[in-house]
Amino acid sequence: MTLAPAVGTRPQPWIWPSISLVGARGCSAASLLLQLRLKSETGGMDSSCPSLLGVVMRGMTFEGERWRLATVGDWLPAGPHLPQQDQVEQLQLIGRELFEVFDQDVSNRTSS
Repeated sequence: MTLAPAVGTRPQPWIWPSISLVGARGCSAASLLLQLRLKSETGGMDSSCPSLLGVVMRGMTFEGERWRLATVGDWLPAGPHLPQQDQVEQLQLIGRELFEVFDQDVSNRTSS
């Protein structure tokens, strides 16, 4: 499934397919925290659209962080309670699509 932006001139929320975050040994992540690392563009037409440098995803419960996946190196999760392989693939897809969103936004601004 690919992401589709909402129609309009103002930025709108993106909707991803539902992800079940049940990890190995039955440990679940109650929340998914996404941290975007951005670089501000200086000057020019793209000054309002930052570049995406990377994404850090964290599976969280009331006990704290269960696992972490960063879009650097091998894009694999690390932590005491890792998500299952199909969940890792979904998380990696979210990372790729976030990079596509920022790349398309820059392309759309420079072509208009």
